Amino acid sequence: MGAEPQIESRPLCTGLRFPEGPSAGADGRVYLVEMLGRRIARFGADGVRETFAPIDGSPAATAWGPDGALYVTNNGGLAEADGAPAGKSDPNSGGSIDRVALDGSVERIYMECDGVALDAPNDLVFDPEGGFYFTDPEHGNLFDDGPMPKGHVYWARPEGGEIRRVATGYDSSNGIAITDDAKTLLVAETLTARIWAHDILGPGELGPRRLHAQLPDGHLPDGMALDACGHLIVAAVTAGALVHVGPDGEVLGRIPTADALVTNCCFVGPERTTLAITEGRLGRVVALRWPRPGMVPFPERTRG
Repeated sequence: MGAEPQIESRPLCTGLRFPEGPSAGADGRVYLVEMLGRRIARFGADGVRETFAPIDGSPAATAWGPDGALYVTNNGGLAEADGAPAGKSDPNSGGSIDRVALDGSVERIYMECDGVALDAPNDLVFDPEGGFYFTDPEHGNLFDDGPMPKGHVYWARPEGGEIRRVATGYDSSNGIAITDDAKTLLVAETLTARIWAHDILGPGELGPRRLHAQLPDGHLPDGMALDACGHLIVAAVTAGALVHVGPDGEVLGRIPTADALVTNCCFVGPERTTLAITEGRLGRVVALRWPRPGMVPFPERTRG
């Protein structure tokens, strides 16, 4: 593995309650969830955090849709131990996909698929046709030795009314991404430290999975982001590192983070050469200068 860029020492934002799932807003601000804070937060260049939308349950990730609204995965609520999530809360509002309008109003658009309740939706990504894929690893606690249920991948339309399960049998499906050519869906399988690939055959239609990358031992993949050249940056939760994976699936490098519970990342800034990295237990977002620009999300291309 080669030398990698270093994370800047100055945090972009602090005082967050287990941040996750960031995305870049059209207004130049970074939007993200606070998993233990029951809110969608945002901050600008001054680093001041403000609440964009309070939300029932426990939001897990954000993505901007083709309609300009923010879409959020929600696992219904998490217990807390030592400043980190500790499995399903009691009571729990139920897993869902939520739509947050620009005025901060929240609409719950999916809570089930074919009569089966969603359990713990985790991460999501939009495709070029305007639909989105999301992972549902079901509830479990990564920080103990108990068994984890199998995970799933779903596809749905943002306007509601059409949702289907398109892959299953994952050992905790987690981060998710679509390659720049829109031909491949990448899914992080946390418990095996693997990134899997599915050919995208059509909207909501996937081919069988194949191994894309095997991360080093102990580097459990959480959220991830693609740059414009197909390089994948994976947050390795519990390992205190980002893992750099090349377009062919080769592990190229490891970038240490101050927090062992690094959870996710996204490209931000006018040139998209800054990675905003969420550190859960430290409750902050830090910056990493990347040598290539990040991939432009498909809804942003559609909106021009």
